Amino acid sequence: ALAASWYKKAAEAGNADAMFNLAFAYSEGKGVDIDLALAASWYEKAAEAGQASAMFNLALAYSEGKGVDIDLALAASWYKKAAEAGNADAMFNLAF
Repeated sequence: ALAASWYKKAAEAGNADAMFNLAFAYSEGKGVDIDLALAASWYEKAAEAGQASAMFNLALAYSEGKGVDIDLALAASWYKKAAEAGNADAMFNLAF
């Protein structure tokens, strides 16, 4: 719980890696209750700030409907952005 509170402070101050870590905490219930909608929201903020892993996880959220409605077009868009940012998992997913 302490780590999540520090991630939240840093995320609110604009740190993209903290945004990603906070989103991950909400998606997995690490120190906070699981909240997939809040996780997706923080993944989106981190992705918009250029965090490649967040781009990938946001794409997964849109492709699987975790915290957001399924939107395969948005998922593909975020996979492409993540791949362009160097995320190997996104490159792999785009190959299919």
